[in-house]
Amino acid sequence: MSGENRGTIFLEDARVLDQKAFDGDQYVIRVEAPKCAGRAEPGLAAPAQDTALKLFIRQPLTQSGDESKSIVEGVLQIVDEIGRNGVRFEYLTGNKPLSDATFRENFEQNQGQSFNPVNFRRYRLNQLRQADAFLYVRTAMSESGAFEVSYNVFAEPQAPMFFAVWKHAPIRTTLLRELGEVCDVTYREFEAPEELRDDLHRFFSRVARQADDGSLPGRQDSALVPLPRWG
Repeated sequence: MSGENRGTIFLEDARVLDQKAFDGDQYVIRVEAPKCAGRAEPGLAAPAQDTALKLFIRQPLTQSGDESKSIVEGVLQIVDEIGRNGVRFEYLTGNKPLSDATFRENFEQNQGQSFNPVNFRRYRLNQLRQADAFLYVRTAMSESGAFEVSYNVFAEPQAPMFFAVWKHAPIRTTLLRELGEVCDVTYREFEAPEELRDDLHRFFSRVARQADDGSLPGRQDSALVPLPRWG
């Protein structure tokens, strides 16, 4: 054991406050352990969730090729591992890497509708309205991505956003940069997906805690721009 960690590990009898069972033989136990709580520091521990975090994912589609798809796949694998080992997710838009050659067919197979701008827009915005968190994996320019970001920020649901920006596809659009004054946003540049792991874990853990205690941004106030809801 390193010197800096010596004396930091101890045993404590904890009182079980609550226990919940979930699919896949997963359990969340809430305990009262004041000694441990008093020594706890911010880190990567996952919160105990009452409900799954509703995650909306934006990835490049019409501007995406094999390289972009491969990078997105690496990021989504990390998100999936976080979901299996910590924060539970409900994927509002799936968690499959797509490209210009696959996303239209994927939509038609999953939604049972023909692909066209109206059907696709209605589907995406209906899913976005439900989001607790918004993950934008940027590996290429995406005008539709900018549209969805704007809808989230200035209409609904004002979900916290994580921009995972590949270094070879920097954000050049001025109005998408430094959004912190109008929303909850985290920007991270990366070369390899693994560089994002800790930051993604911290982001999702924080948002999951906010979702559980009802303090997510936009959940207390009505949307700035009321828009029609589709069935």
